Amino acid sequence: PDEMREQALLPQVTHKCSYSELVNPNGIRVDAFVSHYWGHPFEDTMQALRIWGDSNCQQLDKSRPEDLAFWLCFLALNQHRAGEEVGSSPEEGPFNAA
Repeated sequence: PDEMREQALLPQVTHKCSYSELVNPNGIRVDAFVSHYWGHPFEDTMQALRIWGDSNCQQLDKSRPEDLAFWLCFLALNQHRAGEEVGSSPEEGPFNAA
């Protein structure tokens, strides 16, 4: 991993947490749970979330789609501790808890 990081010219990791934990250390209430499949084009996923947000924001008491908070697996799971985050079985993981 360090060798790959260096070859890719990426900086040294300074925080061993998920992106969500980094930007929201106290957590936030989310409006929707999203699991992204990397075989699906990410742009299509984002477009689907925009369409869904436009259609559902008022039902979730949000004045605009931009006020919605999505739980996205690749941002919310700590990639530094993926095994701990996901658990040893599907029943233990965050996908089942949601």
